[in-house]
Amino acid sequence: MLLHDAPIGIFTQSPNVMDLVKSDGAALYFRNQVWLLGMTPTELQIRDIVTWLMEYHDGSTGLSTDSMTEAGYPGAAELGDAVCGMAAIKITSRDFIFWFRSHTTKETKWGNINGWNSKAEDLTGLPVQEAIGMPLIDLVEDDSVEVAKKVLQLALRGKGEKNIEIKLKSFSNQDSNSSIILVVNSCYSHDMKDNIVGVCFVGQDVTRQKLMMDKNTRIQNDYVAVVRNPSKLIPPIFIINESGCCSEWNSAMEKVSGTKRRGAIDKMLVGELFCHHGFGYQVKDHDALTKLKIVLNDYVEALISVNKRMNSEGKIAGTLCFLHVASPELQHSLQVQKMSEQVATNSLRELAYLRQEIRNSLNGITFMQDLMETTDLTDEQKQLLRRKALCQEPLAKILDGMDLESIEQCYMELDSVEFHLGETLDVVINQVMTLSRERQVVLLQDWSAEVSSMHLYGDNLRLQQILADFLSSALQFAPVSQGSILLQAVARKELTVTGVQIVHIEFRIIDPAPGIPEALVQEMFQHSQGISRGGHGLYVSQKLVKIMNGTVQYVRETERSSFIIILLEFPLVKPHRLENMITELLVCL
Repeated sequence: MLLHDAPIGIFTQSPNVMDLVKSDGAALYFRNQVWLLGMTPTELQIRDIVTWLMEYHDGSTGLSTDSMTEAGYPGAAELGDAVCGMAAIKITSRDFIFWFRSHTTKETKWGNINGWNSKAEDLTGLPVQEAIGMPLIDLVEDDSVEVAKKVLQLALRGKGEKNIEIKLKSFSNQDSNSSIILVVNSCYSHDMKDNIVGVCFVGQDVTRQKLMMDKNTRIQNDYVAVVRNPSKLIPPIFIINESGCCSEWNSAMEKVSGTKRRGAIDKMLVGELFCHHGFGYQVKDHDALTKLKIVLNDYVEALISVNKRMNSEGKIAGTLCFLHVASPELQHSLQVQKMSEQVATNSLRELAYLRQEIRNSLNGITFMQDLMETTDLTDEQKQLLRRKALCQEPLAKILDGMDLESIEQCYMELDSVEFHLGETLDVVINQVMTLSRERQVVLLQDWSAEVSSMHLYGDNLRLQQILADFLSSALQFAPVSQGSILLQAVARKELTVTGVQIVHIEFRIIDPAPGIPEALVQEMFQHSQGISRGGHGLYVSQKLVKIMNGTVQYVRETERSSFIIILLEFPLVKPHRLENMITELLVCL
């Protein structure tokens, strides 16, 4: 870059500004200060030239002239023989760089580009400092050179041109292979003696519109080539314009419908070409009219593919329609699909009904619980009521909406609350106790008093759901009236570098042989389209463990037993926080 960050440097360092542009002298007017190199006007004259430029050429990014007198500068005579020609570029709204030439070199024309605004810079990626002085031919694409030359020659003869398309080169690193398409008007400027001294191009960027028009033309040609192709491989095609009238009707459509192209063109699609009664291309009923099920001698199911058509402005200008006469196999597949969709719709409707009925009952239970909490209860009764509430909360959470997709993709958000681990484990046992009694399988528990007394941070409801689901599966497949199932919990504490204590907990569910069937164990880790109900429950629980940054294993250790290992970790609540909570509770009581 010519100026980079400090324009003063190209006057005080080597190479300097005179090495960049051949001249007899150069000057910098920057922040109301003047720097001079070589043969130049005085500092006072430089300031006067700046004032003149800002008054009479403020709308331009610069000025190039072979004669200050011809350019109309009132102080030209005072410059003497040392200065005749000048080129100036504006580097800010009030700062300039000048190059000067004496009378002895006035025959050397400045020529080329001497004006380049910010819009031109944005479009081409060519900075004004680099554009000034470049030949016009270096800025124009090869296929626009002759046009640009002709426009330039006419302008120099005093004849401006309008609406001329010219392609400029792109100097941007990202679009170096693309062109900028402009529609330009040319005009000329003259000096005080009415001599033409410059040509100006004022253009409008039409690159996007031109590319869209070219694309639209290619698409239109493709449409015509396809629609009018007599090949038997081309399906029945008709095109509808934005008014709903037919604008194309190919030969395949003529054969299928029996209607010739001239009889279809400009006819309304609905009401004239496709109708329920009358002389049009009949459909089975009013519902079929909407679905465009057509009649081919007898009622035959047909499919229609509709694609929007865009005009050069990017607006929808109609539709391109392909007709497919469905084979018996395809018709059967469509019928099966419709039946499946209907079954799915009915299932969703039934599920919504069940959820609403359960929610109504649950709301009543919750209301009664709230009433009971306001009565005088013993500590034991309060504890039982608390466990009852914890059993209800997962159900309420599921009814409010359970996003299975987010669980399967492992991006579901978890709650983080403070909870009592022993209380959560007791609630899990309560949730599966009914199944334990039905199966007549003894349910044992094994964890230390320290584990039972721990207060942790995490999603206790999800932990409760996971343990209850795995325990239920183990109970479901345990031999009736034989053996027992054991739930173990072993904890290990770890102090992190941040001072937070993490509790690593290993939950083990040990069940007697034969244990959970191998097919369900496979479904726990690999989801398939035909997954069973029990396998899907295990799969969801396994995914929940993964979301909680834990792991699940199923091990068949001996012929007599097997076990599920669940590894999870939770931050430990600091003891002083517990003490504060107890103190606050006592104060409230």
